Amino acid sequence: LIIASLHVNPADALQWLGATGLDINEFHPDGKFRILGVQMQAGDWSAALSTANALTDEDYAEAPGLLLQAANTFLGQAAHPDFREQLDLPLPQNPKDYPLRDDPLSREFRGKAILLYKRTASELTKLNAGEAPTIASDRALWLELRDPLSHAVALAELQDSMNDEKVRLRRVPLAVAFNLKLNSQAIEADIERAFALSGGHSADAAIARMAISLRKTPAEVIIDFERYRGQLTAYYMPIYINALEIEALAKAGRASEARAKLATIQ
Repeated sequence: LIIASLHVNPADALQWLGATGLDINEFHPDGKFRILGVQMQAGDWSAALSTANALTDEDYAEAPGLLLQAANTFLGQAAHPDFREQLDLPLPQNPKDYPLRDDPLSREFRGKAILLYKRTASELTKLNAGEAPTIASDRALWLELRDPLSHAVALAELQDSMNDEKVRLRRVPLAVAFNLKLNSQAIEADIERAFALSGGHSADAAIARMAISLRKTPAEVIIDFERYRGQLTAYYMPIYINALEIEALAKAGRASEARAKLATIQ
């Protein structure tokens, strides 16, 4: 499958896999990891769900990366198909309003995703596995914030984390989305520090900057985009920033400037 997926598209690789007649349980956990990844790349969420449901604790112990993949698979079942691409991001762009199904089966999938994200954060932290543990931790918290039964506890956890300089910056988008009162001075210092330490290439700082800017008035958004454009382009495509700027100009009553800006990018 690895060789096939390097030379053909994911759908054709899966077709080749199906032709082998091999059952998922005949594969080593590393093979299951690859299969699940290709199924999600191909957008075959039904097959991905079957694979995720077949995984065992032994698989997770042998290939801990499966924890994150399985969590993403279960979350994908509860996501609106038109918005699943946003799940490639650490968090959706609009975490409070991101379309999640709320029927009983989807709530079950969301619950499974939360448990697996928490296991991912725990197990991969032990392995020093880069950003994966923090992404998993934040996704678990996000899903708990979206659940009425766990919202209050999750909101308190989010509030506490905003006092921790180790995690505060990356959770700014959640704090903004769920209307927490922010320590603007501390966050501003975090952003500037992160850009300084990264040579101007901190994704967390750029995302935090964007989240804070977009909660302001249209006139203030325009000022922020002019002042911090270099920081924002550390993560966001210029065309996306331009689109938001045009929208802000229009809302601020500066229609002629919005049209002129639009003309320069068409």
